[in-house]
Amino acid sequence: MRGTGAGRYWIRPLRGTGSPSDRALHRLVGWYAVGFRLWIAVAVVVAAPLAATAAVSGAWLAAALVTLTVWSVFFAVRVGRRGVTGPLVLADAAVIVALIAVHHLVVPAALISAGTTWMLPLASTAIYISQLCIPPPAGLPVAAVVIAAYVITVAHPAGAAYLVFQALATAALMVLVRRGGRNADAAIGRQLQLEQDLKVEAARRADQREQDRRLHDTILSTLTMVASGALDRSSPVLAAQASRDLQVLHSWPMLPEPGPLAAVALPDRLAAVAAGAAPLRVSTSFFPATKTVPATAVDRIADCAAEALRNVARHAGTGTAELRVRDGNGQVVVEIIDQGRGFDARSVPRSRRGISESIHGRMAEIGGTAEISGAPGAGTTVTLRWPGEDIAGTQRWPGEDIAGTQPWPSEGTAGTQPWPGEGTAGTQRWPGDGSAAAARGPG
Repeated sequence: MRGTGAGRYWIRPLRGTGSPSDRALHRLVGWYAVGFRLWIAVAVVVAAPLAATAAVSGAWLAAALVTLTVWSVFFAVRVGRRGVTGPLVLADAAVIVALIAVHHLVVPAALISAGTTWMLPLASTAIYISQLCIPPPAGLPVAAVVIAAYVITVAHPAGAAYLVFQALATAALMVLVRRGGRNADAAIGRQLQLEQDLKVEAARRADQREQDRRLHDTILSTLTMVASGALDRSSPVLAAQASRDLQVLHSWPMLPEPGPLAAVALPDRLAAVAAGAAPLRVSTSFFPATKTVPATAVDRIADCAAEALRNVARHAGTGTAELRVRDGNGQVVVEIIDQGRGFDARSVPRSRRGISESIHGRMAEIGGTAEISGAPGAGTTVTLRWPGEDIAGTQRWPGEDIAGTQPWPSEGTAGTQPWPGEGTAGTQRWPGDGSAAAARGPG
C-alpha cells in the first residue's frame, strides 16, 4: 500500500522517498537519531543509579535501564541496516512513553517535583527524533503524545514548556530545511536540463557542420572540377568520384548513433584515403603511433587528409603527393606533402570552407590542430596533430576567435592580400597556371 504526501513516510523507509535532497537529509537525520538515542541511553544508565534513593524500586529501575539499553541498541542497528522508517519512529516514542509511565517508580520524588528528573532528556530525544525523521506536520502528533505523558507524571511547567517549544521549533526548522533542499533540487534540475539542452544543440550543430563539410568535400568539389574543365565528363575518374559522392549522400540518414568509441587503426583508414585519391598518386609512410585513436578521431583525421589530397589534385599542379603518419612527442601527427605550386595559407579568406571547415574545423572538434605551411613555388605541407585528449576550456566552434588568440591559419588578417589566384569573377588564376582549372584556390 502506498500513500501520498506526508502519510507515505509512515509505511515506507524515509531514505527512499522524495527528492534527492530529501533522501540525503533522511540519511543524515537517521544517524543523528542514532546518536541522540545512544548518547542519552549511556547518560541515563550512568546517572539513574547515582540519583536513586531507598524509595526507588531497584527492580523497576533495573528493568527500565535494561529496556532502554536494549531498545537503543536495536534502534541503532535497525537504522544502520534499513534506514529510518515511520514505524520505527513510532516504536521509539512508544518505548519512551512506557518508561515515562513508570516515572514515579524509578526516579526519586524530590527530583520529580523539582523538574530535574532524567526522564526529561529521554522525552526530549523522542521529540527530536520524531520531528527530524518524520516530515512536518506529521511528526507533531507524536511529539504531543510524548509531551502529554510527561506532563501527566511531572507537574512542572518549565519542563513542559521546554518540550513544547522544542517540538515547534524543530518542526519549523525542518520545514525550512526541506523547503530549501527542494528549491536547490529544482535549481540543480533546471541547470542540468539547460546543460543537456546545450549538449543536444551542440551535437545538432556539429552534425550540421559535418554534413556541410561532406557536401563541400564531395558533390560541390566534383561539380567545381567539372565546371572548370579539370575532368572530362567521360572520364572514368569522374564516374568513380561521382559514385562515391552519391554513396556519401545515401549514407547520411544512416550515420551511426553516438556511442562508446572503438579503437581503429589510423594507418589502415589513411591507406584507403590514399588509394581513393586517384588520379593523384599518393605514397604512404606509416609509423606506429603510441596512442590508440578512437573512431571519431580517425574519421575526422581521415576526412582532413582526404580534403588536403583533393586540394593537391585540383590546385597544386602535380600528380604526386606523400602521406605520412608519425608520433610527435606523444601526439599523433599526420602530414600531407606535395611539391607543387604552393601558396601562402595565411592569405586564404576564412570564407573558403575547404580549409577553415574541412580541415581546421574538423581537427578543432576532436581537440587537435592543423597547420598549413608553404610558399608559392615551394610546395605545401598540411600537418594534422591530435594529442589524444581534449583540454578543458580550449575547444571552441571551428573558426571562432577568442579575444587575444591568433586567428585560424586559414584566416586572413587585416592588411593581408587576398588569396593569390582568387580575384573577381574567377578571372585571376593560380600563380604560374594558365589553365581554367586553377581559377580557384584550395577549398
